[in-house]
Amino acid sequence: MVCGSKMMIESQLPNIPSLEEIIAKAMPSMPLAKGTVTATVKGWARSFYYDPLTGKQVRFSEVPTVVAVIETREGQSPVVAAPTISIPTILAIEPTSIDLPTIPIPKAPDISIPNIDLPTASTIIIPSMDFPAATAIVIPSITLPETPVIDVPEPAIPWLAESFPGFFTDFAPLKPLVDTLNSLRNMLYTIQGSAYNEGATVKGGGINLVIYYVNTGLKLARKAVLDTITYIRNLRTNIQTAMNTYRDNIQTSVNNGLADARNKTQAALSTYRNNIQASVNNGLADARAKTQTALNLYRDAIQDSVNKGLINMKDILQYVLVNYHIRMKGAINSALADSRAKTQEALNIQRDNIQKALNAGLSTVIPMLYEQIGLPTDQLISPVSLRNVTTESFEFYALSPGIKLHYVAIGKRRA
Repeated sequence: MVCGSKMMIESQLPNIPSLEEIIAKAMPSMPLAKGTVTATVKGWARSFYYDPLTGKQVRFSEVPTVVAVIETREGQSPVVAAPTISIPTILAIEPTSIDLPTIPIPKAPDISIPNIDLPTASTIIIPSMDFPAATAIVIPSITLPETPVIDVPEPAIPWLAESFPGFFTDFAPLKPLVDTLNSLRNMLYTIQGSAYNEGATVKGGGINLVIYYVNTGLKLARKAVLDTITYIRNLRTNIQTAMNTYRDNIQTSVNNGLADARNKTQAALSTYRNNIQASVNNGLADARAKTQTALNLYRDAIQDSVNKGLINMKDILQYVLVNYHIRMKGAINSALADSRAKTQEALNIQRDNIQKALNAGLSTVIPMLYEQIGLPTDQLISPVSLRNVTTESFEFYALSPGIKLHYVAIGKRRA
């Protein structure tokens, strides 16, 4: 019973995938392969590509890029340690005493500003604008559809029967029936009235008289419909004639108006162009004359002011430069001596800081580099020669048996 219950429980449990199956479903197209290969012999050895998570062999759809390093060389490898760097003291240059030479200012030159002659204003000719001839507008004719032919039938209501037969018998038992039928016949005569006369005269009254009046009314209505159709046909012809006349009048008026507007516009543009051309040319000539006069006066004033200013400026600059030369010489020599002492002090502090930073950085960078590669710090890294890199494998050269190769292949993997 226990065994049977256990088998039943196990059959009801869900199928739990393995860790490798979960990783393969979550990351089906990881674009790299990674692994470590140990050479068994000296010389060329072959290695396949393996998934870094599942450890299964993989293939690439294209030749991948392979990066590889060898962990050790043949023989005992030294322990890797960061070197201690010592930076020598940097001596600042001894300052020299500077003797500034005097600067003699030459005599102010006599400046003569040349005259500016403006060129004569060119005559501007504005091209005329020719309007194109007005295009003749053709208004299309409007053709009304033909009036349909309507066939109005002539109505006629048939007349009732003109006579009814009488009944007679000598047989006594049937005589009451015959009298009854004759009474019915007389009643029909009374209801129907007299028969229809070919002379359009109805004798008496009754149903035939009503039929006569109805037929007469229907004939009058048919005649009115035929007269209406004739009027509609004539109306279509009259409307077509009026529309054609109206179209011709509109077309003539539009074309005459366009031609007149074009001619008037052309005349106005020509007059406007002549006025603009005359105004522009007169204005340019006047502006040139006034500008030339103003430039001549401005040149004379500038020339006089510049020459006077240069003579006065030469004397002022000579006095300022002599005093500035004396003060600048003492200030420069004092500043050079002070700057050399401060520069030496700053160089010594900077040298000590750089030396400490380099030594501290090297002591952490090299172990960190080995940790990122996954190698112990008592091993050396050496480059390796590769060949025959394909989508399934590659070959590397081992200097001796037991050497470990670390590789990473990057490319597009097959699904």
